[in-house]
Amino acid sequence: MPERTVVTEAEVGVRIAEGVSATVNGFDLTVRDSIVYTLDPASGQQAYLNAGRTGSRGAEAELRVEGRRGFVVLGYAMYSTAGKNQIDLFRGLSSSRVLGLPAHKLSARATWQLHPRISLNGAAAWFSRRDAALIADADGNPVLGALPAAALVDVLVRVRDVGLKGIEVSAGVHNLLDTDFPYAQPYNAGHAPLPGPGREFMVRLAYDGAFL
Repeated sequence: MPERTVVTEAEVGVRIAEGVSATVNGFDLTVRDSIVYTLDPASGQQAYLNAGRTGSRGAEAELRVEGRRGFVVLGYAMYSTAGKNQIDLFRGLSSSRVLGLPAHKLSARATWQLHPRISLNGAAAWFSRRDAALIADADGNPVLGALPAAALVDVLVRVRDVGLKGIEVSAGVHNLLDTDFPYAQPYNAGHAPLPGPGREFMVRLAYDGAFL
């Protein structure tokens, strides 16, 4: 049987001042006859089946400030599954949360033009605690727990027209704080959260233009 999704969403935006704007978004999502993945720990049998209704409701807000030298965008998002989710495989430690996903997220990204050809770019995100199947008991059933709140920070410097018009060099750091941020499955996958990448350095050379 196919699953069916109904989404109701509304968004309002306002220009507060020159270069300053804000948007607020609210949503309600319902999924009926949800198709879910299951695993029998005793036999290892895998299957997909219809497991009832799930969904969430929540809101997002964004504030954007732009100037001559760059911009800053601040965001907040939240959700709740209270009264929506009826699928035990997805349920976290609370009826208002599902496995793997933070209920709250704060974010920021910015670009500062240091020079007409040089920009400094940054992004940061804070995630509230995430419920997850951390281990399995002797019978193979998941033991639920919580991963702590965590923040991820990225920084990138971009230089355009390096030696020749159209050549761009960028260098940056992903996960600057070397935060431990494992990947938690949004259902019982039969294993603990998978390790995420630590601090990563990157350099990129690109050319955008026509060769003569």
